[in-house]
Amino acid sequence: MHNLRYVWASTGFVVLALIVYGSYSEIVRVSARTWSTLIGETPFLLESLAYDYLRVAVISLVSTAIAIFLGYYLAQHSRAEAVGVPLIQTLSAYPAPPTYFPPFLFLGVYPVVTYFFGPLTDEAFVLFLGFVSTFYYVFYSFWMGVKAMPAEYGEVMRNLNLSYFQRLRYVIIPSTLPYLVSGISSTVNSAWGRPHDR
Repeated sequence: MHNLRYVWASTGFVVLALIVYGSYSEIVRVSARTWSTLIGETPFLLESLAYDYLRVAVISLVSTAIAIFLGYYLAQHSRAEAVGVPLIQTLSAYPAPPTYFPPFLFLGVYPVVTYFFGPLTDEAFVLFLGFVSTFYYVFYSFWMGVKAMPAEYGEVMRNLNLSYFQRLRYVIIPSTLPYLVSGISSTVNSAWGRPHDR
């Protein structure tokens, strides 16, 4: 037993020594001028990364909120669903920038958006394009989750006379959580791939 401990300790020490040696070799290989440039750019890179995280968070939260209310409404109203879901499917089939922002439309709405957002106009366009590019993932996931719920859940909610928000909080969202997690993860992954650089 003690011999086995020595073997594991020796193996760990060797692995640690190799890691330290490899790291040192890479650090020494890079010139001091390059290190100075990298360190000098680090604050800007961290700031840009923070902006990027914030953009993705805003897009994901807005997409999730709209998907929950719209998806639940459509799932409960067959007539609205018959029109709304095909319409959303049609819009989601087209690439976002050419469809929603052709040049003439961009020039038409730019003064209005500038009036409301001022210096944040460009950021507003970036967030909107990110939203229309990624909203569909979480919407479809949540909508399918609501449609897959057992009919008994609806009977229970009606028997307990739950309000709209009580239904969402205690039944709908917990029941569709796996679908929501899947949709939100797809939304976040897709948002990272969209052009939202500074």
